[in-house]
Amino acid sequence: EKLSSSLKTAKLDSLCYLGFCCLHYGSDMIKDYAGAIWSALKKELLPLSIPDLGLTTGNIGGKDGEVMENALICLTYCIRAFQGQSEGIDRQIVAGRLLQLLLED
Repeated sequence: EKLSSSLKTAKLDSLCYLGFCCLHYGSDMIKDYAGAIWSALKKELLPLSIPDLGLTTGNIGGKDGEVMENALICLTYCIRAFQGQSEGIDRQIVAGRLLQLLLED
């Protein structure tokens, strides 16, 4: 809910919290939420309009650079969480869910 807010501070808080929760709870607890996690993150990360990269203004493709940077950090934490705590083939399946969603978009 906070991630869909128009307030930058709410977005930053929720991205930080989401990344922390993913790492803390691990893949076994969050694997059923891969779709919801990616859905929330992709709103902050996509689409990137390549001709409109306003790197000097703090915006990237029309998106706030700080929010986007934090969304990428959060995504990194989520991927690490999905890869880190499951065992064997289970680890690959769980990590693959999030990565497959990411690649499909």
